[in-house]
Amino acid sequence: MRRYSIYILFTGCVIVFWVLFDIQLGYRLWTDEYRKDFAVQVDHLEDEAYLARSLLTATDNTTQLYELLTARKKTRNIDFWAVYHRDVLYKTHLEEWQIAALNITPDDLRKPGKIHRLNGVNHSYIIYDLGNHFTLVIGKTYALQAFLKHQMKARAEMIFKDVVFAVLSALFIFAFLFRDFRNSILEMTTRRKRDYSKIQVRSKEAELIVRGLAAYQDHSDKLTLEKDILSWQVLPSLRTELMSGRTPPYDFHCTLVRTDINNFSKIYNEYPVAPFTSTINDFFTDVTHVVGRYGGLVHEFIGDEVIYYFKDEDVGNSVAAALSAIRDINEIATHYNRKTLQERGYAFTVKSSFAHGSIQFRRFVNGFNLAGAVLIETVRILSHVVEKNGNVVVFNSRHNERIRDFVSVAPYAKVHLKGYQDEQDLSVYQQHKPLAELLAAFPTSFEAIRFYRSDSDLVHIIQWMATRAAKGQQSAALRMVSLLRDVRVTKSDLSIPITLAEWIEGLLSRNDRIEGKERDLHLQVLSAALKLMENLVPRENFDERLEGICRQAAANPNRRVIANALDVLTAMKSTAEPEFSRRLLQHEDNRVAANALVHEGSRGITPLVLKRLRKMLSSKEERFVASALYALGEISIHHKSRDPVYYQTQVDLLAMVAAIPVYVSHANEMIRKQALVAARKINDETVLARIAELVRESGSSDFAAEVHQHLDEKFVTGSLSRRSA
Repeated sequence: MRRYSIYILFTGCVIVFWVLFDIQLGYRLWTDEYRKDFAVQVDHLEDEAYLARSLLTATDNTTQLYELLTARKKTRNIDFWAVYHRDVLYKTHLEEWQIAALNITPDDLRKPGKIHRLNGVNHSYIIYDLGNHFTLVIGKTYALQAFLKHQMKARAEMIFKDVVFAVLSALFIFAFLFRDFRNSILEMTTRRKRDYSKIQVRSKEAELIVRGLAAYQDHSDKLTLEKDILSWQVLPSLRTELMSGRTPPYDFHCTLVRTDINNFSKIYNEYPVAPFTSTINDFFTDVTHVVGRYGGLVHEFIGDEVIYYFKDEDVGNSVAAALSAIRDINEIATHYNRKTLQERGYAFTVKSSFAHGSIQFRRFVNGFNLAGAVLIETVRILSHVVEKNGNVVVFNSRHNERIRDFVSVAPYAKVHLKGYQDEQDLSVYQQHKPLAELLAAFPTSFEAIRFYRSDSDLVHIIQWMATRAAKGQQSAALRMVSLLRDVRVTKSDLSIPITLAEWIEGLLSRNDRIEGKERDLHLQVLSAALKLMENLVPRENFDERLEGICRQAAANPNRRVIANALDVLTAMKSTAEPEFSRRLLQHEDNRVAANALVHEGSRGITPLVLKRLRKMLSSKEERFVASALYALGEISIHHKSRDPVYYQTQVDLLAMVAAIPVYVSHANEMIRKQALVAARKINDETVLARIAELVRESGSSDFAAEVHQHLDEKFVTGSLSRRSA
């Protein structure tokens, strides 16, 4: 049965208090005893002087007088003595400086019988006339500390037992009370799945705390599950628009696509449902990956249809992006078609239509949705598509101009679309130009190559870059790399990672054989190729081979190569041993040191990471301060978004976050920029409010403009209004 630890705490405190009180009481008793005894001995000084005078009068022998005084000193009746003859020191056991300290004047010697005190407490002495022009000075020294020391030494064993007892009692109380709290704190400050209910406790108070934490964690898990379920239900388009920060309703231009599965009802009614719905699910999953690869957003799945769109502001030529994505989706449908024909006896084909125009994102009833003419136009066009045997893309011929450079189309039909007065010309997609033809025409075909993003296309582009780099055309390879930085591959076969690995391994093998200006270009290509892993390699495809390549590249002396290798390892959640990044924390290059900090800090906010962050933030070199602010922002948002409890328990890191506003008004522009970027990433309300106050206090329009350039104005003004309220 658990006890309320408050009783144990109270009992322990009483014990400790009593031991301390006993020691203090003894100290006071010894002090009072000494003071009383000293006063008595001072009062007896006159008796001691009378005894000395009697001896000298009876014997008239100064030698016996000296022997008497020495004996009385040994018995502690007196502490010092001095004999004067005609105001001149005649005999004493004191040193000259001790005599000087008594400050005895001739006038004092002529006024015997009076007790003097030096400094009020240190010495008390009496001057006594012995006759025959002899004067005696005898006294006592107030030595309380020496007396207490003697007493403590005499009673050391008893005091030692008391102190040991008090210490052991305190340790027992500490072990009993704080073991439970320590377990709870360790559970909170550890990066792992928490289960507070399994913490073993010994006291009822700790049990109440643990139960409360367990209930909180259970509630948090339920909210997380609900959030996950909601994120599954809210498709990328709505999620992106809701999180964009723009206030509905608002308009944007885009190309909207509808892709419809042919003969859906017939297959559903005549063939086993489970395999068919499984195929549809797999197909729609692949569609989502393809749409994302081209920068688009999936809006809705409706039975046998999927709706997605590509915004002009994101992809530029959204018609070209849409049609290229549809081409890759049709290739996927062809793959499923071969499978269903062979295994189930029915075809799996799709038809698509698209239209470019304005879309409005707005609230409808209790939710949000899209509205616009292109939604209706794509429906009307699909209603005129009659082909069922192949994958068909039909669209209004007004879009042909935007794709004529690399796509061939053919007239499809002239139709009357409901809602349109004039007859509309429809076109049907035929094919893209061969990628090899566009690569041969590089760089004039640069813009068109942006819309070739299938696995096979990306493999050919990587091979082309490798060939150009090997022939000394590094600038062409680097320009192509800049094109691929807009690509985000979330699912692919292994052809892309393998091809990219082969190219980088070739670059690494030639690294030591290239010198001069050509070496600088070679290293630029190497660092750029490494960085492409983040874009072209899905995380699940980042294997030991690619990790080994990054670790080998990190041994290169070039700062850009090292930094990009660390970036990739961090983004891919590498399991490389900690020593790999730790040895780079002290790198002389600020970018490398910052990337190593981010890599190591993503594992955990360790004392090593905190120490290095502090050192860089306090550095006299401004480039290190700026890099430290970058690392602080990256590490903070990484843990804040993944494990808020762990993040909120890192008080040392939070103290650095709270200090970000100090750097916002720094003289160095780069430090100001990195501080503002870090504040934007972390999105801490207190930090933003402080920055808003700095903007207001400065009264500088230039400073306000700089802050709003890097930190969205709504954060600053919002924080300022909340702070004022």
